[in-house]
Amino acid sequence: MAMTAFGMRVTVSAAISVLLFLFAPFYAHSIENGIATALLAIWAGLQGLYATSWFDYLGKTKQQNIIVLMERTCSLLLMLCMLELPHYLHKAIVAGLILLLIRLVSVAVQIKWWTTIFHGPRLSIRLGFPKKHLGINMQVAAASVSNALLVYGNQLFLRGSKLELASY
Repeated sequence: MAMTAFGMRVTVSAAISVLLFLFAPFYAHSIENGIATALLAIWAGLQGLYATSWFDYLGKTKQQNIIVLMERTCSLLLMLCMLELPHYLHKAIVAGLILLLIRLVSVAVQIKWWTTIFHGPRLSIRLGFPKKHLGINMQVAAASVSNALLVYGNQLFLRGSKLELASY
């Protein structure tokens, strides 16, 4: 069940990533800003693919924390190096792409490490949505997604005006 849920998270992340790359340039001042925004948004969203609960289940959160510490250290060193690059380079795109690659490697290492520690049956990741009901209340999930679209969609519509809409 853990791999099925993970496969579903990967599928949703991939779909959202495609949508971000398609629509982010329309909301940015330039295509370069749109691509950089999409890369950084995907980078931030991929934190949801961390295998934190899996390591917690095995009582091995220290190993997962070591991986995340290494990821964050690499990210910090990258940002320090980015300060030295010339301005004519597309710094935001380069930084977003490298940060995204670091995060992808971190998630892959977490999964690989967890599968070597886990002494249960061999698991394989299946992309897509589960065929059987996993205890997810689809009505609550649909309401949550539609609420998020409504609240954050309104922010996009009000972006150019002097009006503001708070979300609680």
